[in-house]
Amino acid sequence: MKKLLMLFVIGAIFASCSNENDPIVNETGKTISGVFNYGQSQTIELDGKKITLLSEGMNGSEEFDENQIVTKAESPIMYASIPTYTTPYKNTKILINGAAGLSTGSYVCDVYSFNTSITMPSNAYAAVAFVPSPAAYSNYSNQTVGINWTMSSSSSGVVLSISFYTILVKYDMLGRAYNWLIPLDGRTVQVPYKFIY
Repeated sequence: MKKLLMLFVIGAIFASCSNENDPIVNETGKTISGVFNYGQSQTIELDGKKITLLSEGMNGSEEFDENQIVTKAESPIMYASIPTYTTPYKNTKILINGAAGLSTGSYVCDVYSFNTSITMPSNAYAAVAFVPSPAAYSNYSNQTVGINWTMSSSSSGVVLSISFYTILVKYDMLGRAYNWLIPLDGRTVQVPYKFIY
């Protein structure tokens, strides 16, 4: 009985461990979501459509098995719509660590959340989206560089929604004003992508 219990515990431990590069964090019906950290590549698939996320500067064509593509043609590089934004957190105390020009410490900040999307046409086999450099934050509280993504199926095709954060550092705990936007102005972010047919 102890051996059976031990096998069950070991099996549960292995089952709960996930590959850090495993892109699927949440799967509900026809929607999957996850986090892409800058400096890696990640391929996600839904309804037979693949989207590869790459850090800007990587090529992307080599990510696909040419034997699976009946007609290999690539669209020109296009850009996702200008990101829309909201300010979900105002005057929030955040520990800033390693931002250029700022000492490590707590600051009063406004957090901006940006969103954009790419709709993959039904006749495309795959898509490649390039996370721009410099990139924004996938997690504002610890300043992880990357994006959050959600891939869903809609009547117009597969949609990749991208979101990220930027932080307006307003002042430090001593009241010194900064008004610095880190890591960049999210309104200037362009997400280049291409389709593979």
